[in-house]
Amino acid sequence: GELWIGTMLGLNRFRKPGNYKSGFRRYFIKDGLPNDIIYGILEDSKGFLWCSTNMGLSRFDPVSNLFKNYNVQDGLHGNEFNTGAFTKTFEGSMIFGGVDGASEFYPDSLFDNPYVAPVVITGFHIFDQPADFGRAVYSIPEITLSYQDNYFSFNFAALDFSKPERNKYAYRLDGLDKDWINAGTRRYAGYTKLDAGEYIFRVKGTNGDGVWNEQGTSVRIIITPPFWKTWWFVLSLVMAAGGGISFVIVNRVRQLLAIERLRSKIAADLHDDIGAGLTEISIMGEVITQKLPAGSKHAVNSELEGIANKARNLIDSMSHIVWMVNPKRDSLFELISRLSDTYKELLDSKNIQFKTDNLDTLKKVRLKMEHRQQLFMLFHEAINNSIKYSQGTQITLSSNLRGKQLSLKLEDNGQGFDTETVSAGNGLKNMRERARQIKGELQIDSQPNQGTTIEFEGKIL
Repeated sequence: GELWIGTMLGLNRFRKPGNYKSGFRRYFIKDGLPNDIIYGILEDSKGFLWCSTNMGLSRFDPVSNLFKNYNVQDGLHGNEFNTGAFTKTFEGSMIFGGVDGASEFYPDSLFDNPYVAPVVITGFHIFDQPADFGRAVYSIPEITLSYQDNYFSFNFAALDFSKPERNKYAYRLDGLDKDWINAGTRRYAGYTKLDAGEYIFRVKGTNGDGVWNEQGTSVRIIITPPFWKTWWFVLSLVMAAGGGISFVIVNRVRQLLAIERLRSKIAADLHDDIGAGLTEISIMGEVITQKLPAGSKHAVNSELEGIANKARNLIDSMSHIVWMVNPKRDSLFELISRLSDTYKELLDSKNIQFKTDNLDTLKKVRLKMEHRQQLFMLFHEAINNSIKYSQGTQITLSSNLRGKQLSLKLEDNGQGFDTETVSAGNGLKNMRERARQIKGELQIDSQPNQGTTIEFEGKIL
């Protein structure tokens, strides 16, 4: 139920409509024909089609769609045939006529050479120069190359000498090629600019009748990397980098420890020497006041009181400085505790309740000395203003830490104020400036008779 049509442009197969893959299919040189001009077609007893061309005879298997070609080397009188010069005899032989006469043969009596030809590597070149291994290259299982040998090639052969010009080859480089590369009758393969690593070059071939030696032969190729890509060089770099980083870290830790010791010493010295000296001045001023005759007190009383007040203020300031310098007070917990302790007596005297929220969760939160100083001074002034001006009964200091973002909020239930009127004052400006110095923002929310909220937002770690 199929038609086979030989044309000047290949072999054509036609299936009637309704059949599987109906319509025309065409076969050309690229499909295996020796030539695209078809002069005659005969079918043998096995269903193979024999086609005469301008380049010999071709046997086609319609099931596998494979061609096997014959020429004068197989015994034909010539390779060029003529139109219409073909017939099949009653005895089963086929006759094809051409420009040099006719060739007769029995298709059933033809057979392929079953010999499986060994395949060997016959040569190896680096930059087109033959490599000298001191022995035959086919006996070498492994070849080691430098990364600088970035072009090399193989020569190979199938050892069938009945029709050596028809031996065909396929090769593959494991580690680079995904599939076999069909080389036809070409007997060499070249590679360039391969990465360092291990590869296996494989090659297989046929005899003159197309019988493949599937096992073929192979050779391992090792390309050594440049020294800067070797494991020992990379390890050396890692160790050197690790050593450098460790050195920097150790030095940094030593510096921090030295700074901590210095801060501890400064805090102790300030407390023991200057703080104690100021306390003595304050006490001595009071003693002098008591020892003076009653008639003389009025002459120097104001000056003595000034000395005492100045000494007490310096003692308070010195106490803050000692606390600020002391590395044992670097936590956020210590900051809030310090603010609470500073105004405890004053708050009690004015019957103002001072509350803190989330205090216990802040003991492990460390602050830089600059952050601790600015936050302390900022909220020290805020609490002082609330006590002096709000006329409230309760002050609450709460904190919230989200990752590195700190929110510190001070609220009172006092009389509040108009922020537009008061914002021109230096006090609020100073507080906002302190927040900016540690890259934070200060929000002040207050209205008359509705209390005041001062909130700091910023990264503190």
